[in-house]
Amino acid sequence: MAALSEAMLSEPLLRVAIGLGGVLFFLVAGNGLASCFPVLRSVRRGGRLGISYLLGVASVSGAVYALSHLFRTPIRTASIGTALVFIGAGLVTRLRNRPEAALRSTARIKRRTQRLAAVALLIGGFSSLGILMDALARPVTDWDSRMTWNTQARYIRGDGRVDARALADPAVSLAHPRYPVLMPLAQVIVQEVFSAGEDDRLIRPLYAAFYPALLLTLYEAAAFLVGAPWAGAAVLAATLAPFIAFESHGGATGCYSDLPLACFWGTGLLLLCRKRLEISTGLLAGILLGAAILTKNEGLPLALSALAAAGSMTLGSVHRARRWPVFLASVPALLAAWLLWSWRSHIPERFDENYLAGASLGKVLRGFAANAGEIARGIFSASTRLDHWGLLWCAVALIVMLGAKSLVRRPGLPLSLALAGALATYLSAYALTGGRLPELIEVTWGRFLLQMSLPLLVLFALALKRIVDPEPV
Repeated sequence: MAALSEAMLSEPLLRVAIGLGGVLFFLVAGNGLASCFPVLRSVRRGGRLGISYLLGVASVSGAVYALSHLFRTPIRTASIGTALVFIGAGLVTRLRNRPEAALRSTARIKRRTQRLAAVALLIGGFSSLGILMDALARPVTDWDSRMTWNTQARYIRGDGRVDARALADPAVSLAHPRYPVLMPLAQVIVQEVFSAGEDDRLIRPLYAAFYPALLLTLYEAAAFLVGAPWAGAAVLAATLAPFIAFESHGGATGCYSDLPLACFWGTGLLLLCRKRLEISTGLLAGILLGAAILTKNEGLPLALSALAAAGSMTLGSVHRARRWPVFLASVPALLAAWLLWSWRSHIPERFDENYLAGASLGKVLRGFAANAGEIARGIFSASTRLDHWGLLWCAVALIVMLGAKSLVRRPGLPLSLALAGALATYLSAYALTGGRLPELIEVTWGRFLLQMSLPLLVLFALALKRIVDPEPV
């Protein structure tokens, strides 16, 4: 009887250890790689943790994606080997940097903690803890996760490679077999590294950790671009939106890929909006944009919109120095797009929606003209759902309109241009949909808002500062 009780006790503890170990695996690997980028050596500790987690998932999973597809490297071998390379590179970089230089860097960015920021981060911390505890206790229950991403992960793990035979077999009934598989592959990496079973609760913390990563990254980016008080306001607004934290169909309590996409794309875009853009910063942004491309179908047009917006800021001889960083950012993104095309090339289209297939400007304009009223009503209704967003987007829209001058100058201008590109993508899909627009908008617009949340909330902070303190940002 004592042995049985001990076994029952050890199983939950083992599950917790593996769930948290998966998060720690990506965090440590990402922190090692982060040490190689000068721009990340001078960020606050919280911001460093958030970006390190994103960089760990993006770089390890992206590298394993490529190694498995191109060289058929076993996933476990590729995962551990890649992580060790990144950790080793970080150790070498730290040893080469003099301690006094690091101290001076820390001193330059040290600022007085703001009360609003402290309150916002405290609320975010409590929410993150609750989401993590829920992830460790309950299996996956949301529809698309079980139907698509978890099924892809099982096939990939079963074959031991990202080109699972079931994905390419027309006889296999599988929803969305051509969806990018960065996040299902990240699930498999956790299971393989820790030799874990198929319990859904082992991989839910992987997704839950993106919530604090989003808040920490938002605070760090907004504090750098606008200032700590306004960054605190942006984080507080994000923590008061129920959808981001508690919605299982897209938010942090589910296993959809929308929150990871929001983090990868938003962080890459915000890095490209820095006033002083170094070559290494461009490379870092490109890695995150590449991860966005490998995460969801929307990732490719979103990454292109970010690169186009950043590229538009290089026009003129005054901003010539920004061209090489932006060009270098495009390299990992283009490689990721090529990898996705190569991986998809042997997978036949079936059981998949392709809303932009056969799209042309004429078709989009005609579709939008015919359905503009229905699209506008659906978007307004979905944006103002109190159970999803509270009054967040109403407040953001009001503040941004009052502080509209912040949108026509850096860093607001490239953010606005990238968001315009994202919005054009979403509206084009709606315009080409046809008869079931209300249903489609109801289930997708909240996730689209989440994907745009980082740049939108930074614009909110910029506009708020413009209203309260009209001095130049």
